Amino acid sequence: MSTWATVLTSAATGALVVAIAQVVGKIIEGGSRKRELLLNKSVELALARTEFVKEIAFKSNTPAQFHDSAFIAASYYAALKYLLKTDKLPPQILKKRWQEIKETVRDQFEE
Repeated sequence: MSTWATVLTSAATGALVVAIAQVVGKIIEGGSRKRELLLNKSVELALARTEFVKEIAFKSNTPAQFHDSAFIAASYYAALKYLLKTDKLPPQILKKRWQEIKETVRDQFEE
């Protein structure tokens, strides 16, 4: 095999390897960015929920129970991840919310 053929084959192989590595890197980076965005939005939602509860408690002059924002953010992260994957809310969240709604309605009629 001639020297030029060897050089061109090596260059083509090197370019192919670099291109494959770049594609794999972009795929990994895209997944990382998606997870980072989910985490950021989860933390924002958790802090907004805490502020909302604090504001409602202050305006209604009633005590409020605050949960650790990290656990709330983790719950939002799991829910958002599930939502993006399936286009549906997680069943446990729906079940919990419907139970809360039923209890609220029942409590209103019992008073």
